[in-house]
Amino acid sequence: MDRRVTKTKAAIRDAYFTLLNEHPEGHISIAQIARVADIDRKTFYLHYDSIEAIIHEFLYEQVEAAVDILLSNGYFNNPLQTNLMYEALQHSMVQNTALMKKILNSSYAQIFWDEIVNIMENTTVEIYGDLCSCPEQEFRAAMRFVAHGCIAVYKDWLNQNLSIKLKDLMNISHELVHNGIDKFVTLHDEPVIPENRITKPDQARSERHTSPDR
Repeated sequence: MDRRVTKTKAAIRDAYFTLLNEHPEGHISIAQIARVADIDRKTFYLHYDSIEAIIHEFLYEQVEAAVDILLSNGYFNNPLQTNLMYEALQHSMVQNTALMKKILNSSYAQIFWDEIVNIMENTTVEIYGDLCSCPEQEFRAAMRFVAHGCIAVYKDWLNQNLSIKLKDLMNISHELVHNGIDKFVTLHDEPVIPENRITKPDQARSERHTSPDR
């Protein structure tokens, strides 16, 4: 890539991330980015077609870095090692902790995680597709389920909604993926739910209408 292009793109990205730090709610315009980067709007559009494109480029770099770590750790030689997946994600987060948390709290947070899930899914299918014993769409669905689950609990842990250590989360995820819920719950028979624990839809609606204001 031409050095001038690289320099301009870096200025645009730096400008956006600076503004994101100042405006964590994410309400940032292209005009603001252009002004901070000391360029005009036309120059911005020569390199990015939208603000989302900046995020996409950044997150692709982060996920590619995570995949490189997974490759170096031998993850792709032993499928579904979710503990290694968490380590790779955490490495990326540690390298850009403040920035990543700003992104997670911005309006682009869902785009960020959706892209990570898509890349994780597509990379896994690409690497393991020929080795899979089931139809590709079934395998893809399974990998998407795993990716979504891993990302969801990691997000909860990252936002301090889970009061456990990351190592414990890694172990739980690994056991669940490999051994299923049976690792955590022993069901010899159908579970018996006490009658007073069952709330019917009509009853729930009635309780909501009659509950005192809080």
